[in-house]
Amino acid sequence: MKRIDKVLQKIDDAYTAFKNDMLSLPPSELYDRAYKIFSIEEIYLILINGYDFTEEIANRILLFRGNVLEQIYEEWVEPEHSHQDAFRNVIRETLAKLPERTYAYET
Repeated sequence: MKRIDKVLQKIDDAYTAFKNDMLSLPPSELYDRAYKIFSIEEIYLILINGYDFTEEIANRILLFRGNVLEQIYEEWVEPEHSHQDAFRNVIRETLAKLPERTYAYET
């Protein structure tokens, strides 16, 4: 098996383990983890669909003992890497462009 195939298999296994963990939760806890589920899925799709792994990164992934997807997610939700900055930009831009009518989607 090629090194990249081993990397992709490890990522796929990490995703399967995460998904199985989430599916074992009661619905109320699933709702509370919706953002994490969405984020992990996005991370997974980026990595699985042609991410350009360097030899060093491939080695790091193969040697990593935890769930690489959850590790990336934990970095993503750190305060310094907050998605809130992106939301703030969208909110600012959207509010600046709001039409002068009562409803955004008036017919």
